[in-house]
Amino acid sequence: MEIALLALVVMGFIVLNAVLRVERRVSQLQAQQAELIRHLGLVPDTEPSFEVRALARDPKRRIEAIKLYRRQSGAELRDARQVVDGLVGRG
Repeated sequence: MEIALLALVVMGFIVLNAVLRVERRVSQLQAQQAELIRHLGLVPDTEPSFEVRALARDPKRRIEAIKLYRRQSGAELRDARQVVDGLVGRG
């Protein structure tokens, strides 16, 4: 029984690690996409992502939300700050 529990815990850590790596890669791809959009002069989707919204709800992670929004949208600092501030009000 203890071996089964230990195996389950180890598998949980393996799955968690895999999920974190995928999230990190998705974030990198989003940043690359935003850079390509800026480079091509296309109009980016300025609707904040779910991740930006989640970060904006946590007052301690507001700066992270602003940075992520800038990376995803190509917005200037002032504009990104206004968007994140607006999200805090909307929830």
